[in-house]
Amino acid sequence: MLQVEEALQAILEDIRALPPESVHLADSLGRTLAEDYFAQTDLPPFDNSSMDGYAVVAAECATASAKSPVSAVVIGESAAGSATTIQPSAFTAIRIFTGAPIPPGYTAVIPQENVTVATDRSAIVIQTQVSEGAYIRRKASDVAAGTLIAPKGAVITPFLLLALAAHGNAMIQVTRKPAVAIIATGSELVEPGQPLQFGQIYNSNAYMLAAMAQSAGAEATILPIAQDNEEDILRRLEEAQRYDLIISSGGVSVGDHDLIKSAIEKMGQLKLWRVNMKPGKPVAFGKIGATPIIGLPGNPVSSAVTCLLFAAPAIHKMLGCSEASQEIFSAHITETIAQSDRRSYIRCALTHIDGEAHVTPLGLQDSHRTMSIAFMDVLAIIPEGSGVFPTGTLVQVIRAR
Repeated sequence: MLQVEEALQAILEDIRALPPESVHLADSLGRTLAEDYFAQTDLPPFDNSSMDGYAVVAAECATASAKSPVSAVVIGESAAGSATTIQPSAFTAIRIFTGAPIPPGYTAVIPQENVTVATDRSAIVIQTQVSEGAYIRRKASDVAAGTLIAPKGAVITPFLLLALAAHGNAMIQVTRKPAVAIIATGSELVEPGQPLQFGQIYNSNAYMLAAMAQSAGAEATILPIAQDNEEDILRRLEEAQRYDLIISSGGVSVGDHDLIKSAIEKMGQLKLWRVNMKPGKPVAFGKIGATPIIGLPGNPVSSAVTCLLFAAPAIHKMLGCSEASQEIFSAHITETIAQSDRRSYIRCALTHIDGEAHVTPLGLQDSHRTMSIAFMDVLAIIPEGSGVFPTGTLVQVIRAR
């Protein structure tokens, strides 16, 4: 059996980033940049005021105080979008508003609350010292033209979207979202909303996997359930070849009705099968034509864990995403956990005590227990071995939501 890292490396070696497409800025949230974006202009593009107040010549007000006030005649106004070009003469001021350009020759701004304004607003009295450059936001103090503002592979957040918009980018080059086909296998499966007969269960895995694929940045389509016969499975895989990635659930173990592995071998190439982990040992990966397929186990927990560990990173690579597909950090376990001969992924709730992360296993860890994943925050990673991790041991955990 392969180790988890070996299996992931083998999968990712066969995954390629998808081509770019152009989307409008308004539709770019959550997408992955397909190229570097550079500042088109200086920001701010000109010296401007950070306050509502008055532009003055700082040297004329350097000694102003309550005992020695300085008066200045207001000779103009500078507002955002309608700047003045009036040159200063001795002891003059320009009424200025936040974001408005600093008029030529004026070297500081004094906030309006720090001056006394004449009744007719024609003059101000300054009773506090004014320093050179006070309340002036300098040209290019945020970013200079030509600076890299958004690197290829970055996921567009609301805040990165702000930076792109601030430089006039209307159409954004992003990686095309992977189209992922989700196939659940099993003659016992019934779609939610339909009545159950004895021996049947609802097709829940497909909806979880589709949601996980969408959370990773893909567009997921749930195909009809594949019955436990070779003909139906081959038909579903044939249909799924037009997608960028196939994720299947069930049919990858060693039972008489586990037919995904043999179907992959018949239609394409099986590149790996079985991983030294718990839950989730029967993981398969291969190609159906040019389309990669990740075959996940049918037990819900196994399906969820292996999707997080293998399918989500594959989707991130298809997106050309530069960010890690998994958030891994350290936390203290609150219960003693015995090691297994396979690496274990324990579903846990996360809490913080005195600034430190603590994780508590969510009940019994059998791979069919759906409620153990319904409210899990993290997966605690327990390395393969024969020892015991006592309460308080610091372990690595993967954030699951």
